[in-house]
Amino acid sequence: MATLTETAYVARRAIKYGSLGLLGITVLWFVGVGAVNYWKATHPEPPPPPTADFGPLPAIKFPQSGGVVKEYGLQTADGKLGKYPDRMDVYSAPTQKSGFGNETSALELARQLDFLFEPTKLSKSVYRFTAQEPLPTSLEINIVTGAFMFKRQWQADPSLIVNKRFVGDRQVVTDAQNFMRQAGIYEDDLVGEEKTRYFRVTGDQLIGANSLSEADFVEVELFRKPINLIDAKKKVVASYPFLTPDPLKGVVAILVSGTADDKKKIINVDYRYVTVNYEVVGSYPLKTVELAWEELKSGSGYIASFNGSGKAVVRRVGLGYYDAAGDQSYTMPIYVFRGDNDLVAYVSAVDESEIKK
Repeated sequence: MATLTETAYVARRAIKYGSLGLLGITVLWFVGVGAVNYWKATHPEPPPPPTADFGPLPAIKFPQSGGVVKEYGLQTADGKLGKYPDRMDVYSAPTQKSGFGNETSALELARQLDFLFEPTKLSKSVYRFTAQEPLPTSLEINIVTGAFMFKRQWQADPSLIVNKRFVGDRQVVTDAQNFMRQAGIYEDDLVGEEKTRYFRVTGDQLIGANSLSEADFVEVELFRKPINLIDAKKKVVASYPFLTPDPLKGVVAILVSGTADDKKKIINVDYRYVTVNYEVVGSYPLKTVELAWEELKSGSGYIASFNGSGKAVVRRVGLGYYDAAGDQSYTMPIYVFRGDNDLVAYVSAVDESEIKK
């Protein structure tokens, strides 16, 4: 029969080795969990394939290139093209197929802009309104797409040049935005980049000016707000801007005078805004940036801007969305190449396997 001393000895050893065993199991548990988590972090499950909800997409219809490049050179900060996602969203941007019911909207816009007389129908879809006060003015509106061109003959009033006074760029932008709000054409997503361009009068023409102090008129360019990707911490991890065929021109361009007369403040409006339905969306695979680069070098891209000759040097590469202003039924991603001599070039980014042949 074991004595109390022997029993105590065995109990102490059992507690000792039991504690060591428990400690070992605990350590192994944490090491195992850490190893599993590390494996999951370094070997994440591949995301599901792109949904391609709209089926094969029509190819982007770029206009004729705005320059000629015979050769490209790559001189980015690290000498590389960069890394980009393998997919991006495509958004529905339906162009209306019929003008039924839209004549009323066109007439309402004309009334908002003080056109009192019936329009001339230039075609089944294009109406032209005219007015003589406060300046000879015309409004041509496409009742199918909603795009319109508003023009005042600023040449008919020399006081617009003589009595000009611009407070600053911010005030000019505000004047343009107020005009749009009063006309009922200001949209929620027209809060992207705002650019101002300066013009001075030569004869009866407008040419570029270098500064606001030299300007007789200022053109305000309004762009859509970019598509931002937000992580779990609500931090923007990527931002994709909208770009038009002319990267200097927004989807809405408004020429503003420096007069104190509010009725003569807005001179021209080029409105090419088309609704993008951000709720109707599908993800599509992207071609690699290397393939896009080869397409650009082979002449398949669209040169939106280039003031050089011969060789073009690319300094930056990124992704964005092409704002076709009603020429496409979908808003699609593009690779954007920027460089010296105002080079801006686009290449369609959606993989060719998802483009209608």
